[in-house]
Amino acid sequence: MQNEQRKAGWTGFQTKSWQQILMHPLFSEVDKSLLDYEWVTKSDDSDKFEAVRAKVYSIFLERSSVLFASDATLLWLKQTVGYLLNNIDRID
Repeated sequence: MQNEQRKAGWTGFQTKSWQQILMHPLFSEVDKSLLDYEWVTKSDDSDKFEAVRAKVYSIFLERSSVLFASDATLLWLKQTVGYLLNNIDRID
């Protein structure tokens, strides 16, 4: 009940799913060189990057929607990120 009251005033990106939030240009148009972590990309194992990507996806997208959907911290994070994206888009 308290979470539903908290969400009542949300607008724009605050009301979207995490998948929709992460499709914002701030996240989707990242300079790929910023993601060049040596421990992943400088390995001889070509499958290592895909394995790490799959693990990160599993932890933050798949599990968060099922296990942490009612977690107050995750709701706060979604509210804050959504608020920032709303203001970024308002400036543009």
